[in-house]
Amino acid sequence: MPLIHSEALILLSLTYANKNALFFLLFVSHLTLSSSLDCNAADRRVLLNVKSELGNPPELSAWLPATNCCTWSNVYCSDTGRIGSIYLFSLNVSTTIPHSLGDLSELQVIQLQNIPGIYGTIPTSFSKLTKLETLDLTNNSVSGPIPDFLSHTNLSLLDLSDNKFSGPIPLSLTKLPNLR
Repeated sequence: MPLIHSEALILLSLTYANKNALFFLLFVSHLTLSSSLDCNAADRRVLLNVKSELGNPPELSAWLPATNCCTWSNVYCSDTGRIGSIYLFSLNVSTTIPHSLGDLSELQVIQLQNIPGIYGTIPTSFSKLTKLETLDLTNNSVSGPIPDFLSHTNLSLLDLSDNKFSGPIPLSLTKLPNLR
């Protein structure tokens, strides 16, 4: 009898309780594998640059070089270990928006909210974020014109409320098919 058949017979002979235990073990194994997936090394370096550009705020003290950045607070990875989202709220900083964020090529979501010490313009490096779907810079001190290069992204949500922007909204943004 081939080995496959004997494994199938063993599985079929499990009791109901044993099946539940097996499913639980498989589920826990899946969670362990997912959380043990390390982030992309280049993305980790970029995030450490972002932390540095923000002046190493205490809220990001767990962002350490020798740790898995997929487990860091305010950062979410895809199933391939690439940074897909970054959420930073109420940081006590006084600096510009980190230009290094533009080096996270798989980034889909940037939320920098309620950080009145964030000032200056939206970095030109954001023009490289072709997969960016959400840019939320609510309640900061970002100023200058709303950049035309945001039309090179894949934005479906753009919230720039409660900032210090000046000038017209670029017409090119109206051509973003998913922007609501």
